[in-house]
Amino acid sequence: MSGDIQFVREELRQLKTSLDEDKSTFVTKLNQVRNDVFQHIDKQIQRLRLIQKEYAESFQYFEDENQRSFDRLCLSINQNEEKASDLLNSFRESFPHRPRMLKNIPEYDFTNVSLDSFIKDKRETNHQIIPIDDQPEIQQTTSSIGQSYHKQFAERNNQTNSQPQSRLVSTCSTFSGADEMINILFQISHKLDKSPRLISFNSDENYFLIYSSKIHKLVHLSNQTREFFDIALPFTATILNIGYSKFRHCFYFTSRQTNHFSLFRWNDQKIEIIQEFPLINEKEQFISGHIYENLIYFVYSSSSEVMFAKYDMETSSRSEQISLQNYLYDFEDKIKYRLVDFTVNDSFISCLVQLNSTNKWKIAVYDIKDFERIHSFELIDAKNPLSIVSAEKRELQCAATTTTMRNGNAEYSLLFVNDPKSHLIHCCNHFQYQTPIQVNAFGICALDDGNLALIGNKDIRGLNIQNYLEQNNVQLFTNED
Repeated sequence: MSGDIQFVREELRQLKTSLDEDKSTFVTKLNQVRNDVFQHIDKQIQRLRLIQKEYAESFQYFEDENQRSFDRLCLSINQNEEKASDLLNSFRESFPHRPRMLKNIPEYDFTNVSLDSFIKDKRETNHQIIPIDDQPEIQQTTSSIGQSYHKQFAERNNQTNSQPQSRLVSTCSTFSGADEMINILFQISHKLDKSPRLISFNSDENYFLIYSSKIHKLVHLSNQTREFFDIALPFTATILNIGYSKFRHCFYFTSRQTNHFSLFRWNDQKIEIIQEFPLINEKEQFISGHIYENLIYFVYSSSSEVMFAKYDMETSSRSEQISLQNYLYDFEDKIKYRLVDFTVNDSFISCLVQLNSTNKWKIAVYDIKDFERIHSFELIDAKNPLSIVSAEKRELQCAATTTTMRNGNAEYSLLFVNDPKSHLIHCCNHFQYQTPIQVNAFGICALDDGNLALIGNKDIRGLNIQNYLEQNNVQLFTNED
């Protein structure tokens, strides 16, 4: 018996020794990494201070030289007081040709230091980054968004003779491999400032509406003629979200300044409001709203509560109204979250949410019938996502806001989240995160064929997502599907 106890004690001592070694190794490694990071930061600060010193010396030189030119002039006047009249005439002649240091002051352009590339995590991500092919399949114009984020990254890799970390290859990379980029469907040159915009596509008449809240301006863009028309808005309220209902063949929008959900058409180069639904009272505010078939799904704030409701346009009645106080909660992180935007299809309500007081963003998926939460998953490397859309496709088009995509007998849809701060569009399905698409987009919307349109700072372009998925056999589903 004593032998057994001695054996157990010896085993426990060995386990404790292993745990102590693990702890010691961890502390040593962590301290080393901490020191490396802080030393790197201190080194960059020292370099910036040296640069600051060089500029200070340069500016001081200009200031001293300017002062010396005036000193020489004053000295000349003081030394020739007896011939002041002659000196004045001489100065009058030479004054237009006097030295001017003002033109020697340099002017600079300023850019922020990229903190993303300042310190990089060596751990490889499990998700591929999909690059964009800047050459459209059908060449309509020669302009582009410019160098994409991935393209700049690839060029830096070429300069250092190293391969891109991403397994997907850009045409500007020297790495030899399969061309696995997303092709461009169309590309329409139009320079815009780098601010978020709303965009919606009328698939019946093949044109876009683009709205800027910054200047309260609506633009009509024909996808056929490539012509832009400014549209005079008959109201001053800022548009919160905009969409197109294929079921009702019209656009819709909501605004925080009004309690109406409005349907409108573009008619004779102006907006025609065709119907307004007073869905909330004047003390409440819309958060977002969308149409699916004949139902309006909308989320709004009422006092301190967030409410979800459905409105049947055919019967002119609310079919459901739910307080989301107990729904906007993450059970894994045990924290409430803020609803930013949502999208709807015939099965799910997919919400873009941010966990309160964190930088963590998720997609929470709810059953469309009763708003019961199904599950949620995190967005990888998200910084400040603004909107979520579903891009869907069917073999036979249905008369709905969106469409769905079939793969054999399986019907599915894709979710895209626009995250301009991280230069990414996050690609997901309703069950899990799939892959990031690296591109600068200031607004996105779904096209009728399951592809995606986006707004860049130099053009509006369509991405052939479906062709990429088909050619690269991207598996978008788990066994749960």
